Amino acid sequence: MVVARLMIALSLLLAAVIGCAPAASEPKPPQAGKSNVAAAPAPAAAADALLELMRERLLVMHDVARWKWNAKRPIADPQREQALLAELGRRGADYGLAPAEVRSFMRAQIEAGKLVQEADWRQWEAEGRETFADAPDLQAELRPKIDRLSEQLLATYAKLLPQLAEPSAREQFKDRAAKILSGDGIDERVREQALDWRRRGNEILTLTACRCFFDNYMRLRKYNDFGKPLGICRLSVL
Repeated sequence: MVVARLMIALSLLLAAVIGCAPAASEPKPPQAGKSNVAAAPAPAAAADALLELMRERLLVMHDVARWKWNAKRPIADPQREQALLAELGRRGADYGLAPAEVRSFMRAQIEAGKLVQEADWRQWEAEGRETFADAPDLQAELRPKIDRLSEQLLATYAKLLPQLAEPSAREQFKDRAAKILSGDGIDERVREQALDWRRRGNEILTLTACRCFFDNYMRLRKYNDFGKPLGICRLSVL
């Protein structure tokens, strides 16, 4: 009896670490072109690919700021931002991403981009800056460029996300971010905002682990269900 209870306790702890999913569910067959072999820790090149795209999007925000300055349009556009996040959430499904994952990641990029624009505006206000003669057009040039970058970001993010489940890969990504996401108006505050999706992912992991432990414990206590296996836990760690 003591051994059985120890085994149950160990199972509960294991379940709490890695998230919940029903034990009875059958494993999904591998999708075409994808391997169900666990990914290796992300090499620097893989992390760099995503970070370079994040940086490129942030640099485009300088031109966006110039256009808005000329047009006297506000930096924030909540209605458009929500519509854009909803659309990106739908497009993320093409890469096997959940809408919530896409919204968290892309919202962080949008908010970081607004910080870049706000810093530009503060500088121009202090300088008494007039309009820019060479600001690219928002509709004809900038938004198509941002849309292309967003598509590339989703594709690259989807490839890297499973690898970031490895603690060593997450540390490597953090180190690379400090080197790549910098300069040209990208300060520590902007960088932290662009990486905010990683913090949110860790919060989701913690909440899911707690819920998994509680659900398994209550099932055993209420139904005395010691003869059946516990729920197998599953979660994508950001």
